Amino acid sequence: MPVNSDRKNTLPHTIVARCYHDNTLRRVAIANGIYQSIESVGTSSDSTLPWIAPGLVDPQINGFGGVDFNRAPGDEHSLAKADQTLAACGCTHYLITFITNIQNRYEELFNAWEAQRQTSALGAMGYHLEGPFLNPDPSYRGAHQSDYMIAPNLDFLTICQRLSHQNIKLMTLAPEVDWPESLSFIQEAVNRGVRLSVGHSSLMGDPLKQSIQAGLSCWTHLGNAAPGNCHKFENVVLHALASELPHVSLIPDGLHLPPPCISCFDTCTRRSTYPYHRRHSRDCNLLESIEPRGTQC
Repeated sequence: MPVNSDRKNTLPHTIVARCYHDNTLRRVAIANGIYQSIESVGTSSDSTLPWIAPGLVDPQINGFGGVDFNRAPGDEHSLAKADQTLAACGCTHYLITFITNIQNRYEELFNAWEAQRQTSALGAMGYHLEGPFLNPDPSYRGAHQSDYMIAPNLDFLTICQRLSHQNIKLMTLAPEVDWPESLSFIQEAVNRGVRLSVGHSSLMGDPLKQSIQAGLSCWTHLGNAAPGNCHKFENVVLHALASELPHVSLIPDGLHLPPPCISCFDTCTRRSTYPYHRRHSRDCNLLESIEPRGTQC
């Protein structure tokens, strides 16, 4: 439940809400936009009471509230508008996400959005580069422009890190597009403090295992940007779920993934079936970045 930091010189007020993890009640006192106290006050069967929970953290926001991060800002308040709209929906921290583009375009986007991020966005922690190191095969590229895709390149990463003031926190790539050279890229990027996630990718088997050993730690929007028709066993979804990846991200909006699929992924990532299978922690991307256009992204 976000607190409006603009509330100044107001009288203290109290909210009674249900705690998200055990349904018990909390009494929260707020004054001048600052939490004064949070105390447990028992239980209640009143389903009309609001929920209270930590702010959501979304590692993939392509835009929100009419603001598109993959275009130049409409005005100097564009990022602040998206930031405030996200906070009103419970998302307090996020990564601005750029999709596949040409290098000159990345420079324009970083220069424009980073200037606003430095001054007006409390929740934007940095950037997620979803591309351009993706698989151009139509079965995997989704809504990304294949003509702009390139092999993993440390010089490109260096330029983007400079433009972002060293604030690239996450990159999505398809290691198989330049195999096995991608392994050294993964290792060096991780050494530079960038998390590496696989996505828009056909990575399976030993290459997936080696990439994880090199530092790959997530699968971006698992189940999307994957072939509609595939082998019942040899497919990226099953290989990802059976792997040692510590994280997967999902887009659980009922459109990118249908409810039974969301339930299945949730079960698989929460519970280990086989003794050698490590538990996963779940990152669910609450992505409402751009109006759905019927294109897999």
